[in-house]
Amino acid sequence: MTYRHTQTSPAPLRIGVLAFLLVILAVTLAARAWAGAVVVAVTAAIVGTAMFVFSRITVEVTEERLQAFFGWGWPRRVLPWDQAASARIVRNRWWYGFGIRWFPGGTLWNVWGLDSVEFDLVSGSKLRIGTDEPEALLAAVSGRVTVG
Repeated sequence: MTYRHTQTSPAPLRIGVLAFLLVILAVTLAARAWAGAVVVAVTAAIVGTAMFVFSRITVEVTEERLQAFFGWGWPRRVLPWDQAASARIVRNRWWYGFGIRWFPGGTLWNVWGLDSVEFDLVSGSKLRIGTDEPEALLAAVSGRVTVG
């Protein structure tokens, strides 16, 4: 069974953050603080780019591996099945956040929400892939790793 699913973060969240940054830029320009405006504009560009890249995650399961990538292909995480021991559905703590994060024991790749499929790796660490359909992802990896 092959599996491919793309999850996106809610548009109001992305729009709200960018609108907030634009308001800060407008206020800075209105105060004629040109140096501050440059700093705010650069910050807005960096945050906007990060939001663009990390606003969607695609997860693919094939016979050979699991692959997760943000945006349009980068950053990318490939997990060959010989590196995964087991998998299960878990719920993330809200403070683990979104994007690529470290949590106690491993790495989390997440766009939105608290549900993930956690993989125990043969190296001893863990990899969590955030998803809005954890049951379907777990079913797709069943038979390739121990589920439970």
